[in-house]
Amino acid sequence: MIRVRHIIQIAGISACLVSPASAQTPAPFTFTTPVSLNHLHADLTQVRTRCWIFPTSNWQAYSGAIAEAASDPLPTTLEGSTRSFNGEIDLQVLPQNIKGDPNTARSYRCQVELFEAPHQAWVAANELDLHYPIDRSAVTVPETGGLLDR
Repeated sequence: MIRVRHIIQIAGISACLVSPASAQTPAPFTFTTPVSLNHLHADLTQVRTRCWIFPTSNWQAYSGAIAEAASDPLPTTLEGSTRSFNGEIDLQVLPQNIKGDPNTARSYRCQVELFEAPHQAWVAANELDLHYPIDRSAVTVPETGGLLDR
């Protein structure tokens, strides 16, 4: 099993990457994301993480993944007129979600997504500023990834 722990920072979303641990077996892949969301718009009612596994070292690719999975959604908390979330989000990429040989996995990419209630749609954190103002000076990493420890 490969276990990855990462955090992402975007406006009120905090994050940093911790390298994956060495694996005895290549699957399933497990990701744990500590997330701190603050001062979110009241319309952003849920949070989840989505991760992709790639057979190449190019974790910034947007195609060619051998696996993709999203965590179960967790509710954000309404405090006054803004929402927040503080906790860890676990995501498992199960064998049935892997297309092809999991031994070919070389890299991963993960992102935080928020559920926009009025549009009933999930929005990647790096696309939030399309509908909600974000302090660009606070944005550091909208998604993260890296090489899997082999």
